[in-house]
Amino acid sequence: MRLSTQLATTVAALTLCLGSAAMAAPPTRITAQVIGYGPDVILVTGLSSAELTWGAEAARLKDHYRLHLIQIAGFGGAAVGANDAGPVLAPVAAEIDAYIRDNRLQRPAVIGHSLGGLVALELAAAHPKDVSRLMILDSLPFVGLQAGATSAAQLEPQAAAVRAQLTAAPQAAYAATTPATAAQMAASPADQAKVAAAMAASDHRTVADALYDAMTSDLRPALAGLPMPVTVLYAAKSSAGLPQAASDALYAKAYADVPHHSVQRVDGAAHFLMLDQPAAFDAAVQAFLAAK
Repeated sequence: MRLSTQLATTVAALTLCLGSAAMAAPPTRITAQVIGYGPDVILVTGLSSAELTWGAEAARLKDHYRLHLIQIAGFGGAAVGANDAGPVLAPVAAEIDAYIRDNRLQRPAVIGHSLGGLVALELAAAHPKDVSRLMILDSLPFVGLQAGATSAAQLEPQAAAVRAQLTAAPQAAYAATTPATAAQMAASPADQAKVAAAMAASDHRTVADALYDAMTSDLRPALAGLPMPVTVLYAAKSSAGLPQAASDALYAKAYADVPHHSVQRVDGAAHFLMLDQPAAFDAAVQAFLAAK
């Protein structure tokens, strides 16, 4: 009798779990590729990037961690989905949190590159209990800091103009600009070609909306409330062309309000630091994930 009761209870619990999973709304702003076994780690790609960003590092981590490679819809050739118009950053962060909850992930570590770093910050600020630790890669909590802007409102007219210009341009015209942009973001010609291909395959309207979001989002007020450890890696070769000392000071000041944080420069790297300095990047990621 006891066995029958236990079996019935187990079946009921499984039915409830399966029913809840079936009722969960499918994501419309992201896709997730899951590889490996172990503690959960979420990796979020950046503006107009593809999952190939994580290729080499994912291969190193997958034997010890279960990786969730998050592709933002509309970037890198992925279908646009719900990112066809309107805000991108905050809705993507909300959908990643829904993904964490729907898949019952136990406070995963989150790593975000570029725009993905802003998404990760937004996620951690809005849902701090769902994230165990945070790694931000070459991303500031307010991008206007590089240009000396003091507020998102100050940058909004420029952001609106950039969005309008990108939206109005044909996809082919946008794609034609990507090789020159990629040349500033990675060191080797092979990596530049990969970055440019992902950018060219991105929907220019989604890129425009996401870039507007990035330029008009100021997450600095949320930093002091982050309870989890935050590790920031930034490239020595500043995309804004700042002198090294100025770049060091910029990142140190930008994240100074985070209670538990470290800021580390990756020498010899441009924006895609995981491509330019894979060994140094891997060492930093391994230390970040192993920390207690």
